Amino acid sequence: MGNQIKIIKSEAWVDTQPIQPTPGGTLHVVIEFNGENRQALLVKRVPQGINPEILLLNLEYTANHILVNNPQTVEYTEELPGSSNYYQSIEIYFEDNVVAEINNIPIIK
Repeated sequence: MGNQIKIIKSEAWVDTQPIQPTPGGTLHVVIEFNGENRQALLVKRVPQGINPEILLLNLEYTANHILVNNPQTVEYTEELPGSSNYYQSIEIYFEDNVVAEINNIPIIK
């Protein structure tokens, strides 16, 4: 499509503080970016890659064409099943191109 986005900031963390809904805590991924002033979201890429330690996400515009101001922030959360099932890296794709990589995913206890 030729759409352009510019990633301003990308970060992720695992929240394992008490009273989490799953034993492994919750992964949070937050991306701040400039785009086409259309509402966007982060979704899990299908299929995932061959390495289960790397999470692949797609940054996609919503189908409803809601206009938003730049920069915009989108978030992805995932409940993790166990304390040893943490991702080591996250790759963010937009139109089949990697636009951001997160290699530092701190665990908040």
